[in-house]
Amino acid sequence: MNIKRAGEVIDRGRVKYRALGHKRPLTPAPDLDLFSVEIELSRGELLAALERPYSQLRQEARADYRASGEYDPECFSETGFVELAALLDEWPQHLEGLITDYMCFDLLGALFDNDGAAPAAAVINAIKQIRLDGDTARLSAAAFRPVE
Repeated sequence: MNIKRAGEVIDRGRVKYRALGHKRPLTPAPDLDLFSVEIELSRGELLAALERPYSQLRQEARADYRASGEYDPECFSETGFVELAALLDEWPQHLEGLITDYMCFDLLGALFDNDGAAPAAAVINAIKQIRLDGDTARLSAAAFRPVE
């Protein structure tokens, strides 16, 4: 994983994550002096971070479909209840939507530790954009520098 602010690399151990009580991960908290952070993940890192939350989402969606006959999330009507790797390969736009709408907090929680042991250079507050491109995932995030 590579993390950069204005082109400069930030050590992963110095990046934290905090949702600050917002329901939508694409909506930064107001009144913060936010800056952009770019996160680049390999295919393996992305799959490992999303394996558990996607499996749970897929299981719940399949059960809901059996009970109601309706797809929720809607993208499963096109993709079926495929494995995560197949979704990434065949329908990356749907995986982007699922991350945005259902698994963003899970992804950030899997990627960043919030133990507070090291001083943070950045605290990620929200993901602004997700781009899945072949073997690379690129996340543009809003972050703030905590007061020490």
